[in-house]
Amino acid sequence: MVKQAHHLKRMHARALVVLLIALLPACASKPNTRATSSPSTYLPSPSPSPTVDVAAIARAEECQSDLEAFLNTLEDLNSRLEIGLNYHDYTEKVGNVRVAYDKIDFGGLDPECVRLVGVPAEAALNQYIQAVNAWSKCIQDINCSNEQVKPTLQRHWAAATTKIMQARDGVETLRNGG
Repeated sequence: MVKQAHHLKRMHARALVVLLIALLPACASKPNTRATSSPSTYLPSPSPSPTVDVAAIARAEECQSDLEAFLNTLEDLNSRLEIGLNYHDYTEKVGNVRVAYDKIDFGGLDPECVRLVGVPAEAALNQYIQAVNAWSKCIQDINCSNEQVKPTLQRHWAAATTKIMQARDGVETLRNGG
């Protein structure tokens, strides 16, 4: 079922590319810059329109489609942390992120998608896992309190937030042809 949905998303991305390619010649035609009322009167030339890199847009859409569930679970966890989670709920959310991560076939992804989006997203997951490990270690230590481990957790969570933003920026970099 997941593979069918993934295949359907790729088909939609390809259909978008075909549609954009079909419309591109109509957008590229230059309007008449000479006024019809007088041969010596000219209209100002329109400023050049930015070119649309249809292939880059398609790459970005495919990358986003391939990694969307993973990115969404990362963002969901990040958002929940702003409200506050206890240890049990936090570890469950990190487990959900790991499940989404494990469903990705990184070998089948565009290498630039992996570099610009997958790597920072994976680094965010690793930060969340490091926070689980630190929290778990504190819970097992009778002399450790939540207040003592809190700065470590917040440091890992802040690093994860930065990596999530880098992953989302990576999609935009792909979309812009980078």
